[in-house]
Amino acid sequence: MNENKRRINHQNDQTIFTLHDIELLKSKGLLFDGRKGGLVKGKLEREGGIMRLVPYQFGTTIYKLSGSLEGGEYITAPVEIESNRLKFKKLAEMVNKIRIDEDICIKIPETCKLIDTSQVPDDQYGFVLCEKKGQIIIHRAATEEFIEEIVRLDKN
Repeated sequence: MNENKRRINHQNDQTIFTLHDIELLKSKGLLFDGRKGGLVKGKLEREGGIMRLVPYQFGTTIYKLSGSLEGGEYITAPVEIESNRLKFKKLAEMVNKIRIDEDICIKIPETCKLIDTSQVPDDQYGFVLCEKKGQIIIHRAATEEFIEEIVRLDKN
């Protein structure tokens, strides 16, 4: 990843990606659009995970690194209805802590949106573009258990 070096904004110590960086990641097949949500397919955290990018400021084409994701997690579309936000948060919190590191097997509903980063080479990171606000990330154990309800709620 030498040629797609990340720029560091030293003012607030953020890892910044310019439009040029985004285009480079896209051309290499390392960038995926998660702004409309979906089930993330790809590396687990212990395998390096997947990097999450959000807009640095509203209305700009500059992005910042905002943590990581892992395969099996579900990213909602931006949630605007407060009652749905509360339902998603409740599902996101319903994780049996013992199962967090266990392997899971999600039966993917036919209507489920996918963010498939599974083709990213082992020695590289995949990057998922997300919205700055409004999306909820649901842990993979909760996703496995509640995928049908998550997909249904995410359509509303």
